[in-house]
Amino acid sequence: MRKTPASESIKGPKKPNFLKRFFAHNPNYDVQNKELVTYCLGVAGQNHTYNLVGGWFEYFCNFVLFIKPIHTGLILGVMRGWDAINDPLAGAIIDGHTFKSGDKLKPYLKIFAIPVGVLAMFLFINFGFQEYAAKIAYVATIYFLWDSFYSFQDTAQWGLVARISRIPERRVKAAYWGRLGGTFGGLIPGLISPVVGLVLDGIIPISLTQLFIFLGIFFGLGGMIISLAQVKVVERAPNKPPDGKLLGGVKLLAKNKIVLLIALGNILNVCIFNLSQMYFFQTLVRLNIGGKIYNGATILLPYGIISGIPGFVAMMFTPFLAKKLGGMQRVLITASAANIVGRILMFFVGYEGWRIVGMALIQAFISIPSGMVSIATTALWSESVDYTEWKTGKRNEGTVFSMQNFLAKITGSISAVFSGLTLTLLKFDPQKFVDNPNAPLSAEFTKWAWPIHSLGPAIGSLMQIIPLLLLKFTPEERQLMQQELEEKRAEESRLELQRISDGLGFNYKDYIDSNYSENNQIENNDNAEDDKV
Repeated sequence: MRKTPASESIKGPKKPNFLKRFFAHNPNYDVQNKELVTYCLGVAGQNHTYNLVGGWFEYFCNFVLFIKPIHTGLILGVMRGWDAINDPLAGAIIDGHTFKSGDKLKPYLKIFAIPVGVLAMFLFINFGFQEYAAKIAYVATIYFLWDSFYSFQDTAQWGLVARISRIPERRVKAAYWGRLGGTFGGLIPGLISPVVGLVLDGIIPISLTQLFIFLGIFFGLGGMIISLAQVKVVERAPNKPPDGKLLGGVKLLAKNKIVLLIALGNILNVCIFNLSQMYFFQTLVRLNIGGKIYNGATILLPYGIISGIPGFVAMMFTPFLAKKLGGMQRVLITASAANIVGRILMFFVGYEGWRIVGMALIQAFISIPSGMVSIATTALWSESVDYTEWKTGKRNEGTVFSMQNFLAKITGSISAVFSGLTLTLLKFDPQKFVDNPNAPLSAEFTKWAWPIHSLGPAIGSLMQIIPLLLLKFTPEERQLMQQELEEKRAEESRLELQRISDGLGFNYKDYIDSNYSENNQIENNDNAEDDKV
């Protein structure tokens, strides 16, 4: 009988599986991975709602309510222009108040989640108004209310990235998990476009009006219910409200070069004539597969999968790839440069027939750095709060992240205005297209739609890259900032302990030294017992 060698019979302890190791408590982290995943889930829910409104409200107005594109663009432009007041106001209110619980942001997530969801649902219900002015009044009013409430909820949600941890690396992880949640939150709404195509082709026997009622309930209201998961997140950053009342946090933005230059670049990026992907695919793209002609809206889903997977994979490795590129700022610059090169190449490849595959592969190349942009931007946004504290001694998470919200909506409004102007100049009539999708398009639309769709974003990226190159915040300056902030916070904690101990009538230093000596003696006795054994 063969004897088993000792080396084979003695097995080490079984290594825990990945999930157990991932969720295990790490004493070196102030925020644990379980909490980050909870935050991710809440962001995913909110992004269900946001992607529905941001991606489909304009389409709903044009193709269901039959509001003229130029009027839709103006409605969105004016309503989102309200953000110039609303978002900074929301941020200033948040910065100027701390709740009795010590929280600065989480109560807003609880208060506004359900109202935002209900209003999002009503945005996609066609009540059958016969008067054209009544349609405009209805969508303008509901959108105004939705946008006003959403500003508070979204500012609080992303502000948590700056308050969830005192450790910069863990805040980067929070930005990573938050944006990962945002990406997952957009995956299911991404299925809407092929469903719309199937409805238009008559394969799904319902109307667009009925489809959007369902989408409003499922994504609009349902998403905000899921968003309530993030109220379990703990706020750990110090509360250092800005001086002054409502304008204190806004004034601090003038000293925040990170926010100002990123914001300028994003605004320049959308000041272009544009034709959205959905409009372009639905009107011009047709693909013959096995003798059957498929509408572009139907093939937009597989196109999105092919072009989006590399970006999604790159997103998963953003912290690692950002280090290789030289920081989060370099990620933004690389993404702009890749978009310029890719879009020019795309123009020459074309889109007709199976060339759409080549177009998808080029878009996949562009998506690799662009997939990291949202994480990089949020990480830089969070870092800018530390930058403000370093320069002024004050923190304004509310105002800074209201600017992120403001920027997303104001760029969306500018883009919507340019989109409406583009469709008008190209003489596109949505109602005629819905009545007969195979009717000939205008000569202007046929001639200019492809150059605008392919090369317009390249011009935007070229303008965006200029402010990013002007942003000078070196790794050495960043390291100095973190070191000085840690020293300052440690001194503030010492002074606070001294104040409390003076009030209680004992010396906190003697108390700490006494407990430290006692703990050392207990540890030494335990070690001595272990040695005897």
